[in-house]
Amino acid sequence: MAQTLAVQLKSQRFASERDTWLVVLGLSAAAVSVVALAPLFMADIVGAVKVVTAGLLILTVVLVSWVYLGTYYVVEAGELKVRSGPFRWRILLEEIHRISPTRAPWSSPALSLNRLRIDYGDGKWILLSPERREEFIQSLGVPIT
Repeated sequence: MAQTLAVQLKSQRFASERDTWLVVLGLSAAAVSVVALAPLFMADIVGAVKVVTAGLLILTVVLVSWVYLGTYYVVEAGELKVRSGPFRWRILLEEIHRISPTRAPWSSPALSLNRLRIDYGDGKWILLSPERREEFIQSLGVPIT
């Protein structure tokens, strides 16, 4: 009990594990968006259409980069904070009742398919892929099932 409490008081940050193919897919989407900008401005298209299209392409690059560079998990002060680009989750550690390994491909704040399903609250769950998996599980204080 004392060891679990000490672990919970210390802030720990865990980066998301990254599968090469997911990284390549995301970076390819960003690269295609950047490459698509050049012909867009050379085409004979109405100005407003160019601006909106360019904005969407730039937004794609920013979002993909932000998610890639900003996906991590922090365990501190009795809660799990999940960050993935502009997306944020806060989960009280006391609400976590189950952790199980999975390779589910559902959209989640995880850059790898080597994932953990965290069940918490009343029927809620989230998929995460921490690099230091065992240390992450230990910091949550919930046994894996």
